[in-house]
Amino acid sequence: MEHDNRNRINDNKIAHFRFDNPVHVGLDSSGRGNDAVASGSAQPWVQTVGGRAAVTLAGGQSGTSYLQLPAGLLKEVSDHTGITVAAWVYAGKGASVWERIFDFGKSQTGPYLFLTRQLRGTCFAGEDLVADPGKSFAAGEWMHISMSVTGTKGGTLSSAGPVIYVNGEMVADGSISQTSSGTYAKLRAK
Repeated sequence: MEHDNRNRINDNKIAHFRFDNPVHVGLDSSGRGNDAVASGSAQPWVQTVGGRAAVTLAGGQSGTSYLQLPAGLLKEVSDHTGITVAAWVYAGKGASVWERIFDFGKSQTGPYLFLTRQLRGTCFAGEDLVADPGKSFAAGEWMHISMSVTGTKGGTLSSAGPVIYVNGEMVADGSISQTSSGTYAKLRAK
């Protein structure tokens, strides 16, 4: 059973970044060729952090340091598939609570999906759907974080939305039910 689950996860994986190649920072090791491009005014670099190879992003103003993902990376993601984004994160001192661990979307008008360094997960298509643990997490140590967004599956699920996990434990649940005023229908459009 565990082997079957691992195969299913690998079959559905869109990209996997190990951040262990200093020459090609955004190399996708999934075999799908979805390499990211080191971008920004202070481009990200690979170094050893807390005993592990990692990409280091300079904090600061918008666009200071990021990895530009390929266009169309999420083309197969829909209301029927949902999405989970997971990462090992070693957070240092930040410049802003709005610094992003990831940010997918179409500018301020949306739709978009992001997770801040404070682990506030937001889905947006006209209004925010938020999963926020409402507490801070330790800096200077590795944490496994993930944000999983369950789609409505065409309106057939009784609830859907974003959930945040830290080290395998749920820390914030932003799921909404079909009875949530208009928001459930907007989630379907994201």
